[in-house]
Amino acid sequence: MRSFVVGGSSVVLVAASLVGVGCGPSPEPADAASSMDAGPPGAPDANRDAFRVTGDPFDNYADGLTGARTQECECTWRDDGFKTRDACVDDQLTNGDYLDCAREGYMAARSGSAPYYECASAAFVTYASCRMSAGCGDNAAITECVNAVQATLSTCGDLPEEAQTAFDTCFQRDFIGPASTCPEAASWMGVGTFMGDTSLAGNDTNPPASCFEGGMFPDTLEVSPERAYRWIAPSAGRFLIDTAGSEFDTILYVASACDATTYVACNDDTDAGAMIYTSSVTVEATAAGQEFIVIVDGYSVRSSGAFTVTVTASGPAPDAGMMGGDAGVMGGDAGPAGGDAGVADDAYVAGDAFAG
Repeated sequence: MRSFVVGGSSVVLVAASLVGVGCGPSPEPADAASSMDAGPPGAPDANRDAFRVTGDPFDNYADGLTGARTQECECTWRDDGFKTRDACVDDQLTNGDYLDCAREGYMAARSGSAPYYECASAAFVTYASCRMSAGCGDNAAITECVNAVQATLSTCGDLPEEAQTAFDTCFQRDFIGPASTCPEAASWMGVGTFMGDTSLAGNDTNPPASCFEGGMFPDTLEVSPERAYRWIAPSAGRFLIDTAGSEFDTILYVASACDATTYVACNDDTDAGAMIYTSSVTVEATAAGQEFIVIVDGYSVRSSGAFTVTVTASGPAPDAGMMGGDAGVMGGDAGPAGGDAGVADDAYVAGDAFAG
């Protein structure tokens, strides 16, 4: 899925669907359960009052973010595969309850955090109003909204160190998981399908920026748990590796070894234009027994869960083989976390309520 990214200490809000193709076609009229309550678009200054809230700075921030997400989803919920706009909003706001960690940080340094959240909430109110006026089909107007809110958010400053530390602790505990070794399971050989789960698998390695499709700020999207496995080619030849059937927006990359500094292949979306956000790469083995490290990662922090990896021969037919151990099924629970051994990435900051 491609919506926007909210970054914290240097906050950015990115409508990733704007890159290249804009925010996509205007949606068909929504049903009653997903229609906007704010009425027809008007001037931004008039619309702003529809999103304005009063109260605690963090509550204002959460409400302002909800309003901004709602306007995003008004244009994108159908293309992103949701049944209603509200389902899109709920997924982006409550999938994982990231606001809980942001609130922990806020409560750890409430008075010092208030200016940041007051500034950010005002920016979201303005963005939601601007997006309402822009509608779904005017990409130039939407780009102006995005640029304006990025400029405003960049002036909000940094959260106090205590708030950032509390958020990082919560975020690492609840969404990323501990660091781990590489690989995470016994070696696997041949063509076949295996399954696993990246939930709380640790963020130990990140794909190269060139791997991201449509990311204006790819460095803000790297924080996602991943799992790394060793795969052994059964013969010389070309092999297609894909994540079709996985339940989240994957990034797939392959290295020659756990300590490799470059990758053999990497892919974000098999077909972004067709909204196929699973991944596929082709690798070439020069001889039977050649080893590869296959890493299943996510597009953003919200991108984790059950995955399926299928290896098929795409060149000269290899000898029939089976993924070892469990008759072709690789368990996602075989190891505690994913990726190259190391300290988990803490670049995801407390104001980053969501990444998408």
